[in-house]
Amino acid sequence: MRLEEARDLFLLLAEARVMENDEDFWRARLPRWLLVRFASELTPEENEVWLNRWREAPPDRKAELEDARGWELGEWLYWFQRDNDIWVIVGAWIEGQRLVVDIEQADDPVPTRVLRWTCEAAGLRIEKFGVVS
Repeated sequence: MRLEEARDLFLLLAEARVMENDEDFWRARLPRWLLVRFASELTPEENEVWLNRWREAPPDRKAELEDARGWELGEWLYWFQRDNDIWVIVGAWIEGQRLVVDIEQADDPVPTRVLRWTCEAAGLRIEKFGVVS
């Protein structure tokens, strides 16, 4: 994965607040390397079974269950679209061999799991999450 491809993805996601919420719209625009990483959508019955197992799990196992399940496209998209008012991507650029993604947050702490997963799907290693003042 080239840094330019990952940067272009984050720049596309920066525009998500003004774009369609339709999954087909996004399937046509997201890169193939990302689309193949999404989990298959669960049926309502499968989702209920998974949710019951998650609810019964001890708190220290819940994140592990979530990671094992993976992200469905619709769940992932929520964090980048206008329905989410917790944070927004405002830019992305390359500095040397690093990709910098700038977000503005409305709440603290910022839910970073979706950002971490997206970086990992792009083959990037996360060096740090931090606040720049």
